[in-house]
Amino acid sequence: MINFDSDEAAQEREIERVTQDITSDFRSAEKLLKQFSKIGDEGSASAAELRVRDNLQKSVAKRLQSLSMAFRATQNEYLNRLREQKRLGAGNQAFDFLNSGAPAGRQAVPQEVDNGFTTAQMQVVEDTEAVSIHV
Repeated sequence: MINFDSDEAAQEREIERVTQDITSDFRSAEKLLKQFSKIGDEGSASAAELRVRDNLQKSVAKRLQSLSMAFRATQNEYLNRLREQKRLGAGNQAFDFLNSGAPAGRQAVPQEVDNGFTTAQMQVVEDTEAVSIHV
């Protein structure tokens, strides 16, 4: 991990906190999706409404799974890069790309590095939250 601050332990704690928050959000979304699947089971919904509910649930579940997989892949990529950096040690040329064009004393992360969710993925999360709020 490229260290921007002098306190690497604080950075690691922040990364762990954010990771736990995201994981908790995924669990909450899954729980709400399960609750959503029970709406109309008491007999108040028509067969067509139940089909719509089931189709919506499957669609949202698929999108949620895709986001979760993307998060885990990004997290694994980060951990692999961190391990590689620690293995190679500081000052290794393998990470020189992080220094290009950066102000003195700072390191820049290239724009092509994936730093999280895409705009489309964030929209899925927001849509899921909007559906779960109305449940």
